[in-house]
Amino acid sequence: MDTSMLVIARKDGSSSSRRQKRFDSVAEGEAALLEWVVEGFNVFWTEIGEGGLSKPFDLVDGERVYL
Repeated sequence: MDTSMLVIARKDGSSSSRRQKRFDSVAEGEAALLEWVVEGFNVFWTEIGEGGLSKPFDLVDGERVYL
């Protein structure tokens, strides 16, 4: 069974430009990260299952760069 993934995204850290969604699988969550970068989001947090939120990060050339 695949684990769900929560993705939270902000544009320039602004709480007014925020998107949040829990995906049914990690693969879907990772795909959303790539789509949301194109839409201008640049600060992300993820949570896999109930594991707690990650540190904030940006995606640079497809790689996570922790802030």
